[in-house]
Parts: sequence; structure tokens; C-alpha cells
Amino acid sequence: MINNITFSGHLGRDAEVRHTPKGDAVCSFAVPCTSGWGDKKKTVWVECSMWRERGEKLAPYLTKGTPVVVSGEFSMSDPYTDKKGETRVNARCNVNQIQLGKSSDAQPVAKAPVAKPADPVDNFYDDSIPF
Repeated sequence: MINNITFSGHLGRDAEVRHTPKGDAVCSFAVPCTSGWGDKKKTVWVECSMWRERGEKLAPYLTKGTPVVVSGEFSMSDPYTDKKGETRVNARCNVNQIQLGKSSDAQPVAKAPVAKPADPVDNFYDDSIPF
């Protein structure tokens, strides 16, 4: 059975790195997914987890507001009762792939110098073309 989800959004908070009792790192962050329009607009927050070294290395880049596209294994939490007494479940994603977008407040990227075009070749003959 394939259980994958791909979604995009802007991070709702900075990523957090914690460690399991065995020492494995887990990087956690939340991404809102909005669907519908007008009165039918609905937002679902997806709690994302990246494990071990990959999560530790990417955490500094996963800051609030950063646009991301996330793919991974989808699951729902067990039902629980919130402070208002309502039964809730959380959407979760165990991240397999993540693509970071450019934040609107990011520093402009320096452009590489443009190389000078090569001089034209004068000894080109049409007879050398095989077609």
C-alpha cells in the first residue's frame, strides 16, 4: 500500500530539533495546507518530522515563513480531547523529500560573472555536417 502525500505552504514556526532516548535526532515543523475558497476555505496544519542527520542539517534553514514543498508518508494522530472538550486529530507527515523555496525577506543572491562569448570560428565548412 502506498501512503504518500505532497503539499506546499509556508512554515508556521521555526523547526525544532529534539533527540529520542536512543539519541536519534528528530526535526519537527508545521506547514499549513489551505483548500477551498471564500466561506468554504479550510486550513489543516500538518505536523512534519525529519529524522537523524538530515533533519539536524536542514533545521537552520527551516524558519518561520519559509516556503516549502514536502513529500512523505501521511498519518493521522489518535483522537484526543482539546482544552475546549472537542475531539481532535492531527495530520502528520514523516518527510521523505523537502524542497525549500526562497523567502521574500531573503537576501538577494549575488549573480555569477558573465563569461565573454568565444570568438567565431572562421574555418567552418558545410561539408562536415553529416545531414
